[in-house]
Amino acid sequence: MSSEKAFILDQDGTIYSKESPLGLELSARTKQWLCSELSLSATGFSLFKKKFPNFIDGLQSHGLDLRVWHKNVLKPLSRDIRTLIKSENKLLEIFSKIDQSLYLVTFSSKEFTKSLLDALGCSDSFVKIFNLDAPNKYYAYRSVLLESKFSPELIKVFGDNDKYDLSPAKMLGMRTEFIEDGKTFIDYIK
Repeated sequence: MSSEKAFILDQDGTIYSKESPLGLELSARTKQWLCSELSLSATGFSLFKKKFPNFIDGLQSHGLDLRVWHKNVLKPLSRDIRTLIKSENKLLEIFSKIDQSLYLVTFSSKEFTKSLLDALGCSDSFVKIFNLDAPNKYYAYRSVLLESKFSPELIKVFGDNDKYDLSPAKMLGMRTEFIEDGKTFIDYIK
């Protein structure tokens, strides 16, 4: 497949597409929660999205942290994952064919990640999973470097957000792959 020894995956927008039923439901519930939390109208939400294309930047600018989003959006959504995402043998089959060590680094809650990976049937596919409460993946990536003992150029990070997923990897000398909307990392490793 490739010369890398390890793949680090972002979760939302990388393992599953933002345009999948799960991705769309997550977006809808996040919008509903933000509109309620910040007293935004539909127009206000559109302006919010325009001003803050990176959702995390918008949270931070309004004094909200990821744990509040976890509690109000991801926790309730965790219960509905099985109905929103097919238990895809395709993903499990692809994971079983990957020779590289797999790591997952995400801003999603542990509960949401566990529900997702269980629904996909790939809970045991990862060497380690990092669920972060703060929007900085640098130290998780550094931890993978130290634990794996691979040189940075032998590790490839897949993500859909340059600022939060890829920039920290580039700072460490890792290879990166930007995941376009509507695609998943599977589209990039075939």
